[in-house]
Amino acid sequence: TSRNSLVKDVCTHPGLYDELASILNLIEKIQKSSNKYLDTKRQLLDD
Repeated sequence: TSRNSLVKDVCTHPGLYDELASILNLIEKIQKSSNKYLDTKRQLLDD
C-alpha cells in the first residue's frame, strides 16, 4: 500500500538515525534538568 511505501521512504531518509539520536540526547538533557528542578523544589518543601 501507499502507507507502507511512505514508511519505507521515511525509514531510509539519509541522516534519520543521527537526527533521532540528537533528539533523544536533547530529551535526556531536559529530563535531567527537570528532575534536578523537581528535587530542589521537594527539598524546599521538606524543610
